[in-house]
Amino acid sequence: MTVLELADVPFISNHKTSELMSPCESSMDESIFGVRELMSLALRFERAYAASLRCPDSRASGELDVEGQELDFLAATIRETLAAEAGLDPIILSAAYFALGKRCDPADVPFLRDRLKVELNRDPQVFFQVMIALENMGEDVFSPERDSYSILDAELNRSDAIRYLG
Repeated sequence: MTVLELADVPFISNHKTSELMSPCESSMDESIFGVRELMSLALRFERAYAASLRCPDSRASGELDVEGQELDFLAATIRETLAAEAGLDPIILSAAYFALGKRCDPADVPFLRDRLKVELNRDPQVFFQVMIALENMGEDVFSPERDSYSILDAELNRSDAIRYLG
């Protein structure tokens, strides 16, 4: 089962996501974990976050349903693959950071800060997406003097990232 198929399943009963994915499917290579799959996963992360806002007690209790466990596993898979520096295409990298940003999980902030340091002198599209992900989590990444952000403002974005990282 591909990640895209998993993204369309509301929850998976009697199976863990890790049991449904072979080891080669648990990485973000383009054939398994491509842009389309990551965008679909981003929507699931966003829906889960919205649901947690509607029912904050369910999140505060620390109990995760099957869907929550599955999404945590998929987010961990994305983080592990990004941390492995697998030489992924910048479009895939941007989509992966976009998906993590849609989780709006403050626990991802340290990971994303570290990734911003790594991506800073690479592709401007990629580090911009890391900045947006951090901004989604309430981090003040962009300069307060800026009233808009664009991927086309690579030098301004780089300056803001350097300021943010201190």
